[in-house]
Amino acid sequence: MDRVKAKELSEAMMKALGKLEKKYGVTFSRGNGSFTMGDYSMKVTATENDASGKAVSKYASDFKNNAFKYGMKESDLGRTFTSQGSTYVLEGSVSRNRKYPLIAKKENGSLVKMPANMVKMAMWSEL
Repeated sequence: MDRVKAKELSEAMMKALGKLEKKYGVTFSRGNGSFTMGDYSMKVTATENDASGKAVSKYASDFKNNAFKYGMKESDLGRTFTSQGSTYVLEGSVSRNRKYPLIAKKENGSLVKMPANMVKMAMWSEL
């Protein structure tokens, strides 16, 4: 199998999964893929949607379960704050990461790991 065929197959599979998204209330996302001469493999993740139809990320789900550990509320999820001259949106958390448990999306779209106390201070300074 070559790169072109693998890409076409990947796009076709994601299109076919689109029908299942509506039926089961999930959103499929494509992960890394690899191919060799005879096969192609691709990671696909199904994420459950919330009541508004938006996919709930694993980071958001983790934050909702663990917000109290960081001295925060579930409602802080999605909140915008400014730190070190950049604007961020709180996307969720990775509770296994003790030093940098919070995940924020920077204004350029990149995800950044941040310490909880820094995010809390930035959010409270904007009130």
